[in-house]
Formats: sequence, C-alpha cells, structure tokens
Amino acid sequence: MDDIFYIRRAEPHDVENIIGLIDRTASWLRTKKTDQWATPWPSREGRDQRVRDGVLSGKTFVVCRSKRWPLSRGLMATITLDYEPDRKVWCSDDDSEPALYVHRLVVGRAHAGKGIGSDLLHWAARSAHGAWGATMLRIDVWTTNYALHDYYRGEGFAYIGDSDGAVEDGRKSGALFERGTTVSLAVDTPRLRIIPPKDGTPLLRSVVSGIERPSRKGDAARNAPYAVQRDISPSFAARATGWARREFGRFTARGLTAKGRPGL
Repeated sequence: MDDIFYIRRAEPHDVENIIGLIDRTASWLRTKKTDQWATPWPSREGRDQRVRDGVLSGKTFVVCRSKRWPLSRGLMATITLDYEPDRKVWCSDDDSEPALYVHRLVVGRAHAGKGIGSDLLHWAARSAHGAWGATMLRIDVWTTNYALHDYYRGEGFAYIGDSDGAVEDGRKSGALFERGTTVSLAVDTPRLRIIPPKDGTPLLRSVVSGIERPSRKGDAARNAPYAVQRDISPSFAARATGWARREFGRFTARGLTAKGRPGL
C-alpha cells in the first residue's frame, strides 16, 4: 500500500491551516480557466467565519499524513459535512430522501491525483448511510467550473440542475450534483484510516448532533429511538426517527451505529 492517510475531526487549532489550504487552492484556480474563488464570498471575513463555524460545530474533518496529536502540520485535505441542507441552495422538494451535504472538499495541490477526494466522498457516503440511513450524497459546485463538473460526473454524480436560490443570494456555487450512497458500500478505502475523537464518540456523530440518545438507563433506553434536540425542525425529527427505526432498529448505547456495526 503506497500511502496511508489519516482522517479526524478538525479542532480549533486547525482553522488557520484550513484557511491557508483554501487560499493556496484559490491561487492555483486563478491559473485555470475559471473564476472560482477569485474573491472570497461574501467577503474574506465571512468566508473565514464559515470555516471557523464548521470546525467549532464538529462538521469539518481534515486529512493528514500522521496519526499523532496535534496534526496541524501536514494537512492534506479537508471536507465539511452536514445532514441539513442550505435552504438558500437546496429546495424543500429535495427532502424526499435523507441526504448528506458536502461542503468545502479541498485537496492540497501536492496531493492531487492520489484519489484522496474520491476516498473522502466514499467514506462520507458510507458513514452517512450507516449512521442514519442517508440515501443521497449531495454537493453544490461552482456554476462555471465545468472541469469540476466533469470531476464529479466521473465520480458517479448526476447533475440535477442549477439552484435559483443560490443565484438570488449572489452565490456562484449553484450547480447541484447528487449520487446514491449505496454506490460507496462496496468501495473499500484501505488507505484512509480513522482517528477516533478524543471523547470516544463515532467520528461522524458531530455531524448529526441534533440526534441524541435519551439519558435514561436500562433496556428502555437501549430500545428507545433517538431524542431530537429543539434546534432542528419537527419534520426532520420525525423523518430521522423513522429512518433510524426502519433501517437499523436497535442501536448501541455508544451512539450512531447499528447493532453489530463498527463506529464511524
């Protein structure tokens, strides 16, 4: 096996390195026939705050060369994931199927061509499918970066149209792509090794932090569906509980894993 990559949940000390990775990628993009990231949107401050928010919410992950802590140096790639869609990009009609939404998938140029982006997409899809039954992996792509469109098509994504809401909001990342998560179930990614969070929870649990186990103890708690925090919509709460019951039935006390499945 030529290369081993380690993925972990990003921590606050990673923020500046993630921003640096994005800035270096933006500089490289300026040498290509695209206006992607020519200027940060809506401003540099706003863009940097989105990066910080993704890290502090536990929804951003980083890929590094080493499994030692801290892993600020040697940052190879980053990806941000969310179980709720950006309503200015995705319409409510897209809620018919549970999905995982991908943001800021960036691979450092020194590591381009190694399949890291592909591995991350398969890992994310498998994890979301196993965690709460997500059936779709979705991403909004820079509207005029057609080379990037071709990349996602090559990864098995289908173009489903442009987002009117993104245009109205002044965004240029409005080309919508999606792929079924089951595609990734048969794809092995042996080079990508998971570094478990220090708190012992499954790696992807922070992405679906709105779905938590009840605090009760005993058999009733083990058999109970996830309780849902108040900051997510009741409709999503109902669907999440339904998916959990339908797909996996009983869950382990550890968190978002089905009985007999490894942590994510």
